[in-house]
Amino acid sequence: MRSSLSKAARALVPKQIRDLLGKPPLLADEDAKQYDNLLVELAGDVKPKDFIEWLWLKDIVDLTWDILRYRRIKAAYVGHCQWAGIEHCFKFPLNLPSEKARSLAYKSMSDPEMKEQVEAVLSSQGFDPNSIRADSFVRAIDKLDSLERMIASAELRRNNALREIERRRADLGIARRRTSDQVIEGEVSLVPAAAE
Repeated sequence: MRSSLSKAARALVPKQIRDLLGKPPLLADEDAKQYDNLLVELAGDVKPKDFIEWLWLKDIVDLTWDILRYRRIKAAYVGHCQWAGIEHCFKFPLNLPSEKARSLAYKSMSDPEMKEQVEAVLSSQGFDPNSIRADSFVRAIDKLDSLERMIASAELRRNNALREIERRRADLGIARRRTSDQVIEGEVSLVPAAAE
């Protein structure tokens, strides 16, 4: 992984596997400790048995991280669209200068008192805050749909990796049971055949 793995992650990930897993796919503003916490949590649940399972677990951790990232992006984008919708109402129907409209919209999203004042002004002009949100949402629907598809794709890939681990373990269990049954039934000798 990387030399800055948390103590818990270093203790959990076998030394011979750490470097092979590579660096986490983090953006500059994302917290490596949170990624490590996710790795530790999922590794504790999955309990990878070998290198292949560690590779799958790494995929699961990365895809889970992607899902969380895409959901944060979606929430931020919806907030931005709402802000842009309020700015639009101030600019065009109310004819405020762009700078003033932008400032009021921004303040309405970050200051609860200003939000009430802005909503009162918009309501007095016939704008319902919910209709502004709805209009903003509709204008952004294509981008939101793309984000939803990215989230769904990451969830599907994560679920497939989890199923692969489950299937592999089930197949190993079946093979072990078959060998055990063959030994019990005398179909397989426990004594190796003598070399000729």
